[in-house]
Amino acid sequence: MNNMENGGLLHYKGYTAQPEYSDEDSIFYGKILGIKDMVYFQSDSAKDIEKEFHEAVDDYLEFCAEVSKEPQKEYSGLFNVRYFGVFEPVGNGAFSVYFPDLPGCTSYGETLGDTQKNAQDALGLHLYGLEQDGDPIPPPLCHSRGRPRNGGGVLGVFGDSKDRQDGDVQALPEPIPGEGT
Repeated sequence: MNNMENGGLLHYKGYTAQPEYSDEDSIFYGKILGIKDMVYFQSDSAKDIEKEFHEAVDDYLEFCAEVSKEPQKEYSGLFNVRYFGVFEPVGNGAFSVYFPDLPGCTSYGETLGDTQKNAQDALGLHLYGLEQDGDPIPPPLCHSRGRPRNGGGVLGVFGDSKDRQDGDVQALPEPIPGEGT
């Protein structure tokens, strides 16, 4: 077990644990993180703690199968959010994009595909910056706020994913009715 490389976390079959040491009891111990079920493990030696964790996970999965219970999946603590981006043609096939719900979050690309990729990065970095600064993350609002400023444009849907840098971009093939083109 080399916990120095992964922050002291153990991973196995989609489950995570962070072993600790009890001076009082002279044992290494831990529990599966991110699930409500209480699954603990322990060992007298550091070299065996990973093996004990694996056995605890295997026992948990076996128990769930025996009692016809769906094993809980690790909860990441993150959630997906969708923001709307407004794409506007700026000439020569290039586009700009802005997010009405996130003032100051804009991007540009030489093609629609480049703009979509750049918009993903801009959205992820903008939300990350708000989070790091301790600023509230604005809730996404209805797409009706996303009106292209120059009378034309394509409305896209952007999803903020778990690591806030791999958004799910889906540009709508047609402008939203009433948004103009």
